[in-house]
Amino acid sequence: MGGLIALLLDDRGPGASVRLNVFEFSAMIGVLGGLGLVGVLPGHWGWGIALLIASSPLLLILAAAPIIRRRFPDGRPAPDGPGSRAPAAHHADRMSPTLWTMFAVGVVLALAWSSVSQFLLPLRATREFGLDRAGVSSLLMLAQLVDIVALLPVGRLADRLGRTPVLGFVIVALGLGTGAVGLGSLPWFVAGCAGFGLGLAGWMLPVGVIREHTRAEHVAWRMGLYRVGVDAAMFFGPFASGLLGEENARVFVTAVGALALVVGGRLLLGPSGRRAPAA
Repeated sequence: MGGLIALLLDDRGPGASVRLNVFEFSAMIGVLGGLGLVGVLPGHWGWGIALLIASSPLLLILAAAPIIRRRFPDGRPAPDGPGSRAPAAHHADRMSPTLWTMFAVGVVLALAWSSVSQFLLPLRATREFGLDRAGVSSLLMLAQLVDIVALLPVGRLADRLGRTPVLGFVIVALGLGTGAVGLGSLPWFVAGCAGFGLGLAGWMLPVGVIREHTRAEHVAWRMGLYRVGVDAAMFFGPFASGLLGEENARVFVTAVGALALVVGGRLLLGPSGRRAPAA
């Protein structure tokens, strides 16, 4: 959250979306490395030991904390100046419909990610397709690999065409991928993982749009609110899937995918039903 807010406060000029996606890119490298490590650990080790070993690099953050504190001292954000990327009229204090839409997009992304990656994908992969732990890790790595490959091009497109239409496209891809993971046969299941990964390349676009409609002094507070919704959805996705059971969870995840298609289509077409103009 701290690193993301620091980037958003400097969300100016060309390349702003690319910078956010580079930040996400670094995180995905870590995710991919963790999944790869879990996949190559001895098969007779339990999941608990494997995840503990794969999570051990988190200790590096504690070691780097003094350096981070010196590099980013406490201080109030500077007010938005004439070089700001968004018009001053968009920096309203109130929550606009655009902001609420971005909050909803973040919730949909989190629901899809948590329900698929933490519940349905490993469950279907093992019970229906007979894959072992390495196979499950490979499918999750496929989604992350597509995410990594798409992150920088998606950021570049967002800087050229505008964040909202590009976000609409990747959310549609997420919806299609989620539906394929929930209902498809093995080939569609694998293809769904790839489409799911393409959708994940849009994680940073909603926060960029939120920044465009938020004054600098309110960025941290609104990002905190945004993360509350996203983290709540992260919890609710696998929790609801577990309560519903395996068969009903497939329906739930497919419904999340359909919701993503509706939201993505709305972003692509714009509020008036016509294709949104490029920013």
